[in-house]
Amino acid sequence: MRKFLLAALAIAPLAACATAPDQSASGSAPTASNPDTNMPFVEIFATPVYLALKVPVCGFAIAAALPLGAMSELNGSADGGGREMRRALNNGVAQSCGPPYFLTP
Repeated sequence: MRKFLLAALAIAPLAACATAPDQSASGSAPTASNPDTNMPFVEIFATPVYLALKVPVCGFAIAAALPLGAMSELNGSADGGGREMRRALNNGVAQSCGPPYFLTP
């Protein structure tokens, strides 16, 4: 059972390569005639590496934002500086942990 679970966790990042991104959301579909948008091998093999690097960066962003967000409330400023700091921390965490979860050309 342990080997099966380990194998499933090792293969899970490759599932991101199994489906193509939704091109209707970006507004234009890639064409085969444009070499800049047709790089399936780079996308397929680099996406697991991208995900493997994105997870620790996201964890570090969260680990840094939690205590800073708590300390921003303790500064006691009446001008809303703590609110602005928490908003900036929220934007940073959203950028580090949010989409895209796969490489696109």
